[in-house]
Amino acid sequence: MEIEDNDYKQFVDTMPISYVVDPKTISQYTGLTDKYDKKIFEGDIINVTPDITNRLMDVRWNDETLSWELTDVGTPMFKTNHLFNTIDLAELEVESGYGERISFIVGNVYDNPEMMEKIEEDHE
Repeated sequence: MEIEDNDYKQFVDTMPISYVVDPKTISQYTGLTDKYDKKIFEGDIINVTPDITNRLMDVRWNDETLSWELTDVGTPMFKTNHLFNTIDLAELEVESGYGERISFIVGNVYDNPEMMEKIEEDHE
C-alpha cells in the first residue's frame, strides 16, 4: 500500500509477520560500542586483549555496583571475584579514550553456545 505524505511516498507492508523469540535471549543495551562501533549488549562476548592474550569476557549487570562489567567467560556467578576476573565496562571505555579502542565483540552467550562449551572445556 502506498501513502502520499507531501512530497514523500511511503510504502507500508500490510503482510503481518510474526517471529518466535526466546525471552531468555533478549538483552539490555549497555550504551557503549566496540572497536567497530557495534552496540554492546548484555551477554555479548568481547575480546578485550586481541593483540596480547585474546582474553574473552562476557558482559553482565552487577546488582551490587549497579554497573555493567566484563567477567572472564566461563566464570560461574558464584565464583566471580571483583578484584581478579572482572573489569568495569565503563572503565574499559574510558581507558580506550586515551588511545585506539581494541576490544571487539566476537559473539554472545545465547547465539554462540558452542563457543561457551569450548571455553568451559578449556577451563577444566
